[in-house]
Amino acid sequence: MQYPVTGFALNTSRLAAIGCLFATMVALAGCSKIELDRNEGAPLVWSDLRGQWVLVNYWAEWCKPCLKEFPN
Repeated sequence: MQYPVTGFALNTSRLAAIGCLFATMVALAGCSKIELDRNEGAPLVWSDLRGQWVLVNYWAEWCKPCLKEFPN
């Protein structure tokens, strides 16, 4: 089912996404020593990604479109 999206809702969503991006950047600024497990073997270290674009995909377990994107 598709829902109509108004200009106000779209702009609000964009501003929220930008706010989340900046909050993430500030929160991770001092987290260069964090290591994340990967299925590929070697851990992912944040400092190895310095200077590269990183997509952080936020989602919620109650969000049906999110669950379609990540079913497992």
